[in-house]
Order: sequence, then structure tokens, then C-alpha cells
Amino acid sequence: SNIVTVGNIEEINRMIARMKITEGDLEHRHPQLDSVFTLAQNLKNKTSSSDLRTAITEKLEKVKNQWDGTQHGVEVRQHQLKCMLTDSMKWNDQKQEMEKLIGQYEIHLHALLQSSKEKLTKQISENKILMQDLDKGDARIISFNELSSKLLQDYSGDDTRNVKEIMNHLNTSWINLKHRTCNRQNCLEADLKTVHALLRDLEKFLKWIQEAEATANVLADALQREPTTPGSDPGRELKKQIEDIQAEIDAHNDIFKSIDGNRQKMVKALGNSEEAALLQHRIDDMNQRWNDLKAKSANIRAHLEASAEKWSKLLMSLEELIKWLNLKDDELKKQMPVGGDVPTLQQQHDHCKVSCLIRHYYFIVSMFQ
Repeated sequence: SNIVTVGNIEEINRMIARMKITEGDLEHRHPQLDSVFTLAQNLKNKTSSSDLRTAITEKLEKVKNQWDGTQHGVEVRQHQLKCMLTDSMKWNDQKQEMEKLIGQYEIHLHALLQSSKEKLTKQISENKILMQDLDKGDARIISFNELSSKLLQDYSGDDTRNVKEIMNHLNTSWINLKHRTCNRQNCLEADLKTVHALLRDLEKFLKWIQEAEATANVLADALQREPTTPGSDPGRELKKQIEDIQAEIDAHNDIFKSIDGNRQKMVKALGNSEEAALLQHRIDDMNQRWNDLKAKSANIRAHLEASAEKWSKLLMSLEELIKWLNLKDDELKKQMPVGGDVPTLQQQHDHCKVSCLIRHYYFIVSMFQ
């Protein structure tokens, strides 16, 4: 078979050598062709048969056409093989350059992926440079594709499968490399955007917790300094204030979880720097202050609830006492004037004492209503 693998330099050179041998054989046998033509012409001149002369002429023309066709085919094939050799050598050079280029960029991207401890801004900057380099490399892959397409078109009669396979493989590798680099850039920029939002949330949260701590301290001091009853105006105001601060704590719970849950992402974004250590310290401090604030709020609520329960029991006791006093008051009103035997006098004396108690307890009860 005279078919060769396009792009295979060794195979093309072997076919060129075979064509040279064929060309040499044709040149070597050309005198034999001339002898055959001379003999045939002499025979043609000597015969008187027109049919024989016609047959000889046709045979000579057929042999000459076959000879010329073979010689022309060898010359055309030789020229084609020489062009194929030149194009294939150029194609192989570009193929090796692309393989080397892709390999270098693969190593570069791998190195960037290993630098996850660097600052996020530095990672973004370095990855962006790689993206720009890859964009510049597009011209080289385009040039390689154009040459590959030329080989596929110009030498379609030969075996071009290797050229097509390698072209597809390098294009796929190049596209995947660019996609991975681009995807990494998008992820890094999204992470940076998230970190900036978290840092803003942290600043707002620390500002809020400072105000909440001050409010909780004021409430705790007020509770210790001026004990109040639940039903009094100061007591109701204190209860409302502690409910308000607890509502704020509940409202900030998701924000706290978001900041604390993403602490590693935030610290990692700053790399191995003093800023990262400082941020870690601030988040730890935030955690401690958050827990202290919740504990203080819970203690104040527990104190108020215990106080409310105590006053509730006292009021219930007083209400029962009032009922009993009212009963005794009614009995006193039904008593006869002072006089009679000793038991009756004693009973009247006890009722008088009860009357004094009634006035005293009425005064006490009025203070809680």
C-alpha cells in the first residue's frame, strides 16, 4: 500500500525512498521501452496487413499511456510526499510546543491550587495572570488547528486519523485547562465577596453587642440597687426592657451563627498574616462576649421570674387573709354591746384585736394593688 500516516515523519520518509526506487526503475527500464517501440515500428512497417498495423499501433499507444501515467503518478506522489513531509514536520513542531505549553500551564495551575494558605487577594491576582497568559496562548492553539485542518484536507487520501485524534486531544486539554482556571477565578472572587460581607457583619455585630452589654449592665445594676415589685411601674418597665434585649439577642442569633460558622473562611482569606491572627482573636472575643451577654440576660430573667413567683405567692396569701378578715369584720359587726359574762367579754376583746389587724392588713394589701 502507498498510503502513509500523515504526521509520521519516519513513515513518510520510507515512502519517499520507495518512490525514488520506483522512479529509478522506470528510468532504468526506459531503454527497454524504446527497444520495444523500435521493434514494433519495424514490424508495423514490414507487414502488409492493415489490421495488424492497427493492432500494433493500439498496443503501443496503450503501453505508452500506461508508462506515462505511471511516471506521472510517481512524480506527483513524490511532490505530494515532499509537501506532506514539510507540513508534517511543522505540525509535529507545533504539536510538541502545544504539549509543552499545556504541560507548563497545568503545573502552574497545580502550584496555584497548592497555595491556598496565601491571602485570597494574592491568589486572585496570580490566578488572573494565568488566565491572561492562557488567553495569549489562544493564538498558538488556533495556528495549530489551522495547520491540522490543512493536513486533514490536503492529504485526505492518506491516513489522517492520528492528526485528528491529537488535534481533538490538545483542544480538549486546552479548553479544560481554561475552564478550570476560569472556574477557580470565579470561586475565589465569590469567596472574597462573601468574606467582605462577613467582615462587615462582624463590625456591625461587635458594635451592637457593645450597646447590648451596656444595656444589660444597666438593667442588672437597677435590679440589684432598686428591687421592684412586678406590678409596679418600675417593675413593668424593667420587665419590658429585658424582654426587648432578649428579643434583640434572638434576632442576632442567625448573624452570630453565620459569622462564627464562617470563621475559618474569613481567617483563611487573610493567609498566614498578623491580620489573620488578629481576626481570630476578635472572633474568639465576640464568642465570649456573646455567651456572657446571653448568660447575663438569662440571669436577669431568672431573677425577675423568681421575684414574680415570690410576689405572686404573697399576693395569694394576702387575698386569702383579706377574705378571712372580711369574714371576721362581718362577725364583729354582729356583736352585742360590751357586757355580759367573762366568755362573752373575751370574745368581744378578740374581735377588737381582729378589727385592728384588719386596718393594718388593708394598708399592706393596698401597697401591692
